This record gives sequence, structure tokens and C-alpha cells, in this order.
Amino acid sequence: MDQHTLAALFHQYGMKMSSFLPSVAFEDGLSYQVEVQSSNDLTTWQTLRSLVDVTGYWPVLTSRSLEDIMESQSGERRPPYEIIDEGLRLNAENWVHQSIEAYRSFYHHDVPRGKWPNTTPPMSSSTTGGTQAPRFEPLILLPTTEGWRVPAYLNFGGWNGCPSAPAHVCMMKHWQEHYGAEIMFMGSDTVAMDASRPPQDRESALRLAWEQFAYCSDTIGVAPGIQTLEDVAAKLLNASVWGFWWD
Repeated sequence: MDQHTLAALFHQYGMKMSSFLPSVAFEDGLSYQVEVQSSNDLTTWQTLRSLVDVTGYWPVLTSRSLEDIMESQSGERRPPYEIIDEGLRLNAENWVHQSIEAYRSFYHHDVPRGKWPNTTPPMSSSTTGGTQAPRFEPLILLPTTEGWRVPAYLNFGGWNGCPSAPAHVCMMKHWQEHYGAEIMFMGSDTVAMDASRPPQDRESALRLAWEQFAYCSDTIGVAPGIQTLEDVAAKLLNASVWGFWWD
């Protein structure tokens, strides 16, 4: 679907955008950078996600331009298909095990454990006052219909404790299959996912907590009240939004 047709479709669905510009050209298509009204960005993402099979484009909310995110990543820029192929050859369970062992070896201590918390830290939220002027935030449209392929387009990861781009592909595909988790936001060092089938019991939440700690060890010890694996699991129970940040 070309730029003119996409813009007409978005207008038909009442999406408020301040700009709609071509961005990076990939082998399988051109990407686009869109500015969406910040007070409606989640609703806009959900609408664009529902239209993926029609448009052929996956929407990603972000805080920077696609070029800026790609430039901030380490290593040589590789074609998305190479990263995707490598990611598909990885086994999620094996990768989690290897990542946990690497953590133990590097830090010389085990993953922090504890009792199941009595209370779960509330999810942070923000509101926009109705009298404020509208603000617009970047949104990227990438030429794929599967969200787990997004890190391959951005060459995301491979620095500090952030997994390599193929590892992101592997784990996002795994979480999509098991929890209906789909990438919603990606910045230069941040990821947020929308999970339609989050864990419903403590056992499955704890299993997911192990996976998320392997993926991002800063899930413990950074956010207030999250000091053990059980704290992470309690926050994941029935949680439809997952967030990750790497220092």
C-alpha cells in the first residue's frame, strides 16, 4: 500500500496526524514516520494494529526517528532478513538458560529471590489536561505484518546488557505465541509490549519472570518495589503491558 493510500485510510479512521513522511527504505518496502497526537497515541496504535493485514505495515510508537534509533545501536547494520533468519534458529528456552548462566557468572551471585509480595506496585500512568495544546509523538510504520520482526528492521540491541537483535526476534516471537504479546513501543533503549493473554496464575507468571529477567536483568532493582523475581512475577500477573529498559 503506497503513501497516498495509507494516508487516505488513516484519515477514514479519524486518526489525527501532523505529518506523514517516507523514512528508511528496506529491501521489502519503504518505512514511514508519522506524528500522532500524544493524547491518543495508544488508541492510534491499536487502530493501526487492527489494520496490519490491510496495510501490510506494523505500527511502532517511539520517542525518536527511525534513523536515530538505528544509528544509536551498536555493530554493523545488517539486512532484516539476516537477523530474522538468525533469530529463528535460536531456541527461546536454551537462550533463557544461557542468559541466566551468563548473569550468574558475570555478577558472581544468583538471581534475587524472595516471598510472593503482599501488594503489587501500581502501574504508572499519565494524563493530559484538556486545556493543553495537542502534542504529537513519532510513530513508525515498518513493512511487515508480524511484530516480532520489528527489532530486525531497527538492528536493535547488542550493547551493554541489551540482547542482540536476533535474540529480540527469538524472544518476541516466543512471547507472541505463548502470551499474545506484541511490540507496541521501541525507543533507543526501551521496549513496551501489549500482551493479550498475560499469565493468569503464579506458576506461569514466575516462569515468565525468569524469561523476562534473562531478557532484561534491569527488571529487578530499578523500578520501586521490584527487588526479587517474585516481585516481577506478581507485577506480570494479569498484566497486559510489559516494559523493558536497558542502561
